Amino acid sequence: MTAAVGALVIYAYSSFVSSFGAGPEIVKKFQEKCSCKVTLVDAGDGGTVLNRVKLEGDKTKADLVIGIDQSITWRVEKELGWKQKGKAFDRAPLAFIYNSEKVSDPPKSLEDLLDPHWKNQIAIQDPRLSTAGLNFLLWVIKDRGEEKAWEYFKKLKPQVRVVAPSWDLAYGMFKKNQVKLVLSYWTSPAYHIQEEKTEAFKAAAFSGGHYEQVEMVVVNPQSQHRELAEKFQDYLLDIPAQKALVEKNFMFPESIGVPLTPAFQKLGKAKVLKSLDQKEIEKNLDSWLTKWREIFSS
Repeated sequence: MTAAVGALVIYAYSSFVSSFGAGPEIVKKFQEKCSCKVTLVDAGDGGTVLNRVKLEGDKTKADLVIGIDQSITWRVEKELGWKQKGKAFDRAPLAFIYNSEKVSDPPKSLEDLLDPHWKNQIAIQDPRLSTAGLNFLLWVIKDRGEEKAWEYFKKLKPQVRVVAPSWDLAYGMFKKNQVKLVLSYWTSPAYHIQEEKTEAFKAAAFSGGHYEQVEMVVVNPQSQHRELAEKFQDYLLDIPAQKALVEKNFMFPESIGVPLTPAFQKLGKAKVLKSLDQKEIEKNLDSWLTKWREIFSS
């Protein structure tokens, strides 16, 4: 084993890296396959992974980055100078999760979230730090149009008990019964079905559809271990890694032919919306985030 082979460093978001996440299992299997050593680094929520690499600049130790999604892939080239497209490795529609033993009449649309019944009962994520939060912002803009989106967010603000900096913190509040609804993924109930043996947790099905998040892995083109990093990138799409993503990341696989677990088979099918165009997001995101901050920070 050469020194270069033994030094692959991966920056990823917290739930991927954690002991209950898919990361450790995938890394273990890859190390057995390549006879190499891989280090997983917890770089925070999806939105902060990119920010960390940006701050580190040319000194970053990241050979590849996991967790950048389709809404911010343009930032990879614009802000990091990495002229390389990422590869999608899993996906899931966003959804608001509720406990059916505590909530008998879940929302059926974005409009329903404005009902007084949900005042101070919703947890969402900060779009400046969290990819889930960012995609919710894009979801509302997609659904309402840009101008009406800000009116919607003004009405939504009293309904939101917390704007969390990460998915983990928002979902943690939900699990502690501090809120009745949490912004998460259509696939989140699969976790509760599989790990907690309960079908009480549901994704609220919205008649207007759900915005989808597609997770990407991107190789650092300046990496001294680029060949190995590209092998890991490809490995994420191999069946063993894709199965781990289903079973522990609780996201839909990207590769064809990956079996879904019994828990996934109970989820039903969400109506998926087409994502906003990358160029439109790149052109407007700074102003959108400014307007969002003005509403939720006031």
